[in-house]
Amino acid sequence: VITDNGNFILDVEFPAIQQPKVVEQAVKSIPGVVEVGIFTDLADLVYVGYEDKVESKEKPSDRKMHKAH
Repeated sequence: VITDNGNFILDVEFPAIQQPKVVEQAVKSIPGVVEVGIFTDLADLVYVGYEDKVESKEKPSDRKMHKAH
């Protein structure tokens, strides 16, 4: 697809992405790439819909519990 501004929109299918942040940054570093459809660090909770069920997946917390001294 070509936008009104003459930019190309590409729809690319990848196999399972093990490191989405790395892929997102690699694609964004390509000259001419304006944006990507890999969305990292935007949500703490997602719902995934399947034909027979819905699952919720929560982002693991990166915070470590610290004991007060």
